[in-house]
Amino acid sequence: MESDKTIEGHSAVMPYIEIAKTFSRFIDQCIYISDQRNSKFLYISDNPLLFGGYSINLIKEKGFEFFINSAPKEEASILLKIRDAHFDFLENLLPDEKLGHSISYNFHLEQKNKQISVNHKMTPILLDRSGHVWMNMGFISITSDHNIGQVQIKNERTKESYFYDFEKSEWLLQDIVSLSDREREIIILSAQGLTNRAIAKKVHLCEASVKFHKTKIFRKLKVNNIAAAVSYVLGAYQIVVFLCEASILLIE
Repeated sequence: MESDKTIEGHSAVMPYIEIAKTFSRFIDQCIYISDQRNSKFLYISDNPLLFGGYSINLIKEKGFEFFINSAPKEEASILLKIRDAHFDFLENLLPDEKLGHSISYNFHLEQKNKQISVNHKMTPILLDRSGHVWMNMGFISITSDHNIGQVQIKNERTKESYFYDFEKSEWLLQDIVSLSDREREIIILSAQGLTNRAIAKKVHLCEASVKFHKTKIFRKLKVNNIAAAVSYVLGAYQIVVFLCEASILLIE
């Protein structure tokens, strides 16, 4: 039988599950809600392109272990290291600081006859009474960025970013990158899947100007493609805030 504390936690997370269910019908990302203490998914949206025929009930039952077991052997240990380093990072924060941080990194999933690159974003959404992370909301999407070495934690409130140094096994604070309003607008429109031509029409620029802005963005963020730039700018916490605000608009 579940404890009162577990029931209370599951009750508190139900609004997030309903939000995830609603928006999973409109976006091509996999959305999940996970119970960190029990290492399982309370909800995960189905995505045939990501899961290659695996049953969603099997994935729910396996939890994060499914992704570790489905990654190439040489990446499984990296995923475990990222998971442990992330949890240690959060446990060193004050409780009210934990909810403002999100992590983003890439890895590969092996399917029956191919391998795909995916981006994983995750942010805590609920703490237990002791101030430990209890529930997370995460997003998994196919990406064209194949670099699994860039693991980033963002403080969405202070805009500080930390990158994980695998050689030193520590998080390194990065300089805050300042993007102009125009550059952020182009990033957000790119995240919506718009082409350079469509973005140019939307923001009343020529296509060459959009390409110029993207080049500046790549140089500032030290990335080499738009997928990595979007991942850098739009952390999981920001996506959760957006979904919650959007769900309120839908209800109204």
